[in-house]
Amino acid sequence: MKDARWQEVSQLYFKALELPENERDAFLRTCKDEELRQEVLSLLANETMAQSFLERPVLEMTPGSEMAKKPSLIGRQLGSYHVVSDLGRGGMGEVYRAEDQKLGRDVAIKVLPKEFAVDPERLVRFRREARTLASLNHPNIAAIYGLEESEEVDYLVLELVEGDTLHGPLPLVTALDYACQVAEALEAAHEHGIIHRDLKPANVKVTPQGRIKVLDFGLAKAIWGTEVKPDLSQTAETGNEIVTGHILGTPGYMSPEQARGGEVDQRTDIWAFGCLLYELLTGKRAFHSETVSQTIAAVLEHEPEWKALPAKTPAKVRDLLRRCLQKDANRRLNNIADALATIQEVRSAQARRTAQRVAAAPGRGRRPAAGRIHALAVLPLTNLAGDPEQDYLADGMTDALITELAQIRALRVISRTSAMHYKGTTKTVPEIARELGVDGIVEGSVMRAGDRLRITAQLIHAASDRHLWAHSYARDLRDVLQLQSEVAQTIADEIQVTLTPQERARLSRVRQVNVESHEAYLRGHYHWGRAQPDRSIENFQRAIAIDPDNAPAYAGMADAQCMLISAVLQAAPPAQIAPLARAAALRALELDESLAEPHVSLARVLFWHDRDPVGAERELRRAIQKNPNCAMAHLQCGILFGDLQRSNESAASFRRALQLDPVSCWNSSIAGWCLYEIGQEEAGKQHLQKAIELDANLFLPWTASSFVHCYEGKFAEAIAEAAEGVRLSSGLPLARSFAAYALAMAGRHAEARAIVDQLEELSRERYVPASARMWYHVGIGDYERAIEWLENGYPQRDGWLPHLGMFRALKPLHAYPRFQDLLRRLGLAH
Repeated sequence: MKDARWQEVSQLYFKALELPENERDAFLRTCKDEELRQEVLSLLANETMAQSFLERPVLEMTPGSEMAKKPSLIGRQLGSYHVVSDLGRGGMGEVYRAEDQKLGRDVAIKVLPKEFAVDPERLVRFRREARTLASLNHPNIAAIYGLEESEEVDYLVLELVEGDTLHGPLPLVTALDYACQVAEALEAAHEHGIIHRDLKPANVKVTPQGRIKVLDFGLAKAIWGTEVKPDLSQTAETGNEIVTGHILGTPGYMSPEQARGGEVDQRTDIWAFGCLLYELLTGKRAFHSETVSQTIAAVLEHEPEWKALPAKTPAKVRDLLRRCLQKDANRRLNNIADALATIQEVRSAQARRTAQRVAAAPGRGRRPAAGRIHALAVLPLTNLAGDPEQDYLADGMTDALITELAQIRALRVISRTSAMHYKGTTKTVPEIARELGVDGIVEGSVMRAGDRLRITAQLIHAASDRHLWAHSYARDLRDVLQLQSEVAQTIADEIQVTLTPQERARLSRVRQVNVESHEAYLRGHYHWGRAQPDRSIENFQRAIAIDPDNAPAYAGMADAQCMLISAVLQAAPPAQIAPLARAAALRALELDESLAEPHVSLARVLFWHDRDPVGAERELRRAIQKNPNCAMAHLQCGILFGDLQRSNESAASFRRALQLDPVSCWNSSIAGWCLYEIGQEEAGKQHLQKAIELDANLFLPWTASSFVHCYEGKFAEAIAEAAEGVRLSSGLPLARSFAAYALAMAGRHAEARAIVDQLEELSRERYVPASARMWYHVGIGDYERAIEWLENGYPQRDGWLPHLGMFRALKPLHAYPRFQDLLRRLGLAH
């Protein structure tokens, strides 16, 4: 059945379902298309089969259908796969257990429906979707290994997940643990613009090790769906993706908009997540009746039986369920990351209460066993040498340990920037853990004596403040990489996190370093962390001169060069520095392809210098694939998607970046500013205020806040904040240009013009981007002159130009053909 035809059937079918049974015939007689009417009558006749439209779609599973007649493939050979046994059949295809005779492993084979053999366009679309789905490399998502073809069938090769499907009721702690893992899977998928569409207990398995695996991610759309925006990975926005056509979902878990055959986005997964969590807690479905029509009526009209929730269900969990199960999608929880944060908060609170009860119990002197650790922070290691000149070593070892742990997908690891916020702090471990949203803390010390290095590390369960493990390591400096890996692997084993074979192999590598080169690299990274790109580059160059194969030094060099030409600092001409950053990043990857940071640097060069947003997105996704905890990659994704007007994806990326780097003033400033620009005003202002609270001496949040106040017509506040930004930045061109904009918007044109004259004078001494002069002209309403300055900046590769599409202050310029042509050349035109 063609997709357009199926849409007609589904719409008429659900309209009929909403009517009493005795009124349906009269309603259907109004349909002039007799064939259409008969198809709907056939569906209604089978409505008592209250099962998944994906597992047993009525049209496909009626008696005598081709699927019902299809012979089994058990015992057959499909390429290198020997089919061993049957795992199930349904509208999504037949599923078999098979042996991969090349790699010696068991896999699941999903034989695709016959439509693929006769519809080349559908197969092409599915291949495109399969590539996107295969990018979901996450420990809680069952993997897609490949799409294969034979003379007989087309089939998917999938990860074979052993274990049982989810079922309730479960103890609260177990239910929240499983829900947390499901939410992490959804978050990872939604960040890639992929929604599940059929989330339910039957599509979630628990492995014997307690790992949750969500099955069939996105296959509903890939196999049956028709999309207005066909390539989700390239063009669709998470949250705005429209899918119509086949009725996708399971009646008891379908969102109201899904049940009506309407538009769906990530909120339909959030509805299903609420249904799943309710069922885990109660053992009952949130919406269930004897027939399909009654079940869908319950979804559309009734509330779950809230009294069925266990009496001890925390109020925050009850509130979360109600927010997930709002029938109006616009009132429903918008982002699964918020659900994840709520669950983690509840779990941490429960762990603290348990620890307090046990500690207070008579005759009980021992602390309770720690709960499972999902999120971890490594606090700055203490420099025991007592010499401030050795701080670079302790900070470098801290950063290296964070980097090693961050590459473990099953862990959420707080980034270096936020970890360094606690250097020298007097706060307690539980206080720090609450601020960072983690349940585990690593702390320790570093001592160097000659060419020997000693690290002492301890792992603490945050809620109970219990020391789980402590150990001291001593190595020669040339074995420092092996030492870092050993500590990371020991921590991973201690908290019983599952390592993939690739992760375990990486942590087990035996590598030595050139001590002198590595020390220069650590010094370079030390200065990079303090926003001193010139001193950073100087040390990275020294490291490379000593050891031309020092991959991290090349990666650091690319990072520092990108800092020089960032849209905020613009300390050097981008056309001069960007090629150097590109060369350094490519050399780093040539030497060590496991590094994530060079992909981020490449993305920045591709977007800022090459005007290639598609290539930039590709590199950022590669960075996240290699290191899912790379906060900088998520931050840059947020900026890129904001520039491309993909607002929901932008907001999701910023949320992830701030979750990984929660106390970074710099990131909070950038995210807050961009969130305000893409329409999330309240969240944007909150993050800007938080940035000022974190570090009132950084200029960026003051400058960004002045911009926001200009939008709101609060010009006195805007001018004062802009002046503070100029003072704190020591007269940085960006800060001066926004001060000119604020003054111009307030009508104080002479003062604004004086700042532009200062910028002209400054340009004789250092690089001043053309865009710095543009903002004054926008403020006074001289849009033609503003566009001229932007066009002057185009050949200079002005780093501000890629962000033109995001800023609402520039909306008046969109009416000018010259501006639209500029957007097109920048790759920003729609």
